Amino acid sequence: MIKGILILTFLSICLSGLGQNKFREIIVSKNDTIIKCKVLNNKVKYKPAADTYYFWYRANDVHKNLGGYDGLLLTEDYCVYVNNNLVEKGYFKNGVKIGEWRNWNTKGEVEKVYTYRNGLLHGACNYYYSSALVKTENYKRGILHGKVMSYENDTVIVSKYRKGVLMVKNIPDKKEKDKPEAKTPEPGKERVKKEKKTKVDPDKQE
Repeated sequence: MIKGILILTFLSICLSGLGQNKFREIIVSKNDTIIKCKVLNNKVKYKPAADTYYFWYRANDVHKNLGGYDGLLLTEDYCVYVNNNLVEKGYFKNGVKIGEWRNWNTKGEVEKVYTYRNGLLHGACNYYYSSALVKTENYKRGILHGKVMSYENDTVIVSKYRKGVLMVKNIPDKKEKDKPEAKTPEPGKERVKKEKKTKVDPDKQE
């Protein structure tokens, strides 16, 4: 009885240990850039999607390939530092990007916020300059789809895409539509240009 309990305890410890060690943390350093990420301990065998980029680790470096991989797939949190400043942060699952990703410049100002679904851009992609929003794109399964808006002062330039094809360009936005239009005179009150009357010399008439 006691022997059976000990065996079960040993097996549970082993199984819990395996669950906790599915991945390990990796640090890759190149010149002024440091990458902190996690990789799966074992190679995962499955058929990669042809239209998706896979990120994997091998020989102390992080690699990226479209539709394939040959190393340990990245998983969980991913951070990139330049001169000890955080410039990129996101999340991986089985080697593909998922969820919200962010980019900053070395001053700490946000430059880009975007979302991935199964390794493909999906949803709004916002670009910033000096932390001010300057452009918004919309994606569906990695392809531009929907409105693309560029912001300059009080002007917004809007274009529309459908499955990556530009359908409409420079649509007036609400701000443009709300501008007061030139007033047109009411019917019956139009200003009529008076014709000049010319004097006729009676001596010249026949």
